[in-house]
Amino acid sequence: MAFTRENALVTTGSQNGLDTLARVMIDPGDVILAEAPSYSGAVAVFAGAQAEVVHVAIDHEG
Repeated sequence: MAFTRENALVTTGSQNGLDTLARVMIDPGDVILAEAPSYSGAVAVFAGAQAEVVHVAIDHEG
C-alpha cells in the first residue's frame, strides 16, 4: 500500500501512537514479546490492553 493522506494517521506523540495501535491490533490475552529492558510506556499500554508482556533477553548481537 502506498502512503497517501487517506491512509495516514497523525498522533500526538509516540505514546498516543502506541495506544492507538494497541486498541486496533491487540486482544485481551494476546502475548506481546518485548526486549528486556523495554520502553516502560509501551509496557504500560500493552498491560492496559490486557495483553501478556513476555520479556526476551537480548545480548550484544541483538
